[in-house]
Amino acid sequence: MLNFLTGDQWQFTFEKTTMPMPTPKTSEQAKAKAKSLIGLNSVCLFSGGLDSAVGAIDILNGESALKPLLVSHAYRGDGAKQEDIKHLLSPPFGELSYSMSPHIIKQLEGKTDISMRGRSFNFLAMAVLGISALRNANCDSSIETIVVPENGYISINPPLTRRRIGSHSTRTTHPNFLSRLESLLRDTGFHVKFVNPYQFKTKGEMLAECVDQDAIRKAVPLSVSCSHWHREHKQCGHCVPCLIRRASVFHAGFTQDAPYKTKRLRGLIKEKDTRDDLQAVQTAIIRLKQSDNYRSWLRKSGPIPQEKDIREKLESTIKRGLAEVELFLQADKSS
Repeated sequence: MLNFLTGDQWQFTFEKTTMPMPTPKTSEQAKAKAKSLIGLNSVCLFSGGLDSAVGAIDILNGESALKPLLVSHAYRGDGAKQEDIKHLLSPPFGELSYSMSPHIIKQLEGKTDISMRGRSFNFLAMAVLGISALRNANCDSSIETIVVPENGYISINPPLTRRRIGSHSTRTTHPNFLSRLESLLRDTGFHVKFVNPYQFKTKGEMLAECVDQDAIRKAVPLSVSCSHWHREHKQCGHCVPCLIRRASVFHAGFTQDAPYKTKRLRGLIKEKDTRDDLQAVQTAIIRLKQSDNYRSWLRKSGPIPQEKDIREKLESTIKRGLAEVELFLQADKSS
């Protein structure tokens, strides 16, 4: 499962811990935190990205029966953006935020590396912890829903070129990964259900169909989608997530977006160090225009559900998602 997620080969060694089980905190702050979970019935991942903003807004500002605990992971600089978006949400909702900064222990220096390719496994594990906390606080073992808001194109994320595999084609919310993780958790006694309400929507459709257009319009410039964000704390504008994000904002007709390091893409093709993602997207667009073989492209992302109608919906979603990017690139070129 982790090999599918990260592209790495994994081997596990289990040892009995000598660490004592931590005792629950009894401070007034801890009691207030526990009390804030009462009445909540689900967990929603909240990363500070645009998709998670749509997910939270649709639940909390709409008429959903879900009352979520928002589970967040924050790197340096992310927390403030997440808090800004939370101000656009209608309460009540719970909050569980954590931060993880990996490092190599002394005995393994020079023998291994620091990788964030498996970070989504940690993120989903924290969501399961959130479900456990909600069950305890509400004395209700039936609470099981974990909402994973991700547009259908990125969820499938078919490789744009033959060499774009492994960490170049993330599978954080791929149906195969989520179903296998759900099965593993069920085998270990954690009965949870992962739900992606946007499996068959493009990012642009998510924005255009969000239940609170005023809130999502304000959330767009506050959110982060860039895969290079942590290098300079500014979205690059030319990586695959940025291209899909910019295409979605264009599709929804929003005029205000976050600032990008690369504003115009026209001259990017001459930049050897930064043009790779743009070229890969353009290559995929040309190749699929010639063959129209979206079904084969879909299968290259990994195992997909057997049901014919689901396969057809997934195929249509990735086709529409790539079309959104093509229209944006055409508009950028002509402007």
